[in-house]
Amino acid sequence: MPGARDRAGRLTARAGIVALLAAAASAFMTAPASAAACTPAPRASLVGCNFHNADLHGRDLHGADLTRANLSNANLTGAKLTGATVSRTNFAGAKLRALVSGRLKGTPARLPAHWSLRGNGWLLGPGVNASAADLRGADLRGADLSTSLFLTPMQAAAARGDTATRLPARVPRPAHWP
Repeated sequence: MPGARDRAGRLTARAGIVALLAAAASAFMTAPASAAACTPAPRASLVGCNFHNADLHGRDLHGADLTRANLSNANLTGAKLTGATVSRTNFAGAKLRALVSGRLKGTPARLPAHWSLRGNGWLLGPGVNASAADLRGADLRGADLSTSLFLTPMQAAAARGDTATRLPARVPRPAHWP
C-alpha cells in the first residue's frame, strides 16, 4: 500500500529529526563537572564543582566557568577571577580578601556579607584588591570599601557613591558625592 509506506517513511524521518534535536540540545546543556574535572585553573570548566571549605588562596581562575559552583567558606584570598562566569555561584562565607575580579559574567547565587557585584563585573567588599578596578560610573552606594587595597582617589571620583559608602582613610571623599 503506497500511502502506508509513505506515512511510515515520514514517521521514521520525524523520529530521526527528534533524536538529532535531542542530541544537539544535550550537547548545549551545562552538566556538573565530575570530581576529576574539578581542577582549579585559568579558563577551566568548573561547572557545578564543589569547593566548599577549599583552600584556593592565590589561585588563578581567570576566565573559568564557575556556573553553579559551590565556593562557600572557601579561601579565595588573593585569587584572580577576572573574566570568570559566576552565574548562580555560591560564595557564601568565602574569604575574598585581596581578590582580583572584573568583567565577571552572570550573577552569583550568594555572596559573603558586605560584598556585592558592581560596576563592570567587579566583586567589591572589605579587603578587595582594587588595583585594576575600572569603576567609571560604578554604583558604589552603600559599599564598604574602607579596608580595600590599592583603591585610588581617581577610581572613587569616577564612581557614584553616597553617604553610606565607606572609603579607606587615605582616599578623600569625592566632592560630587552626597
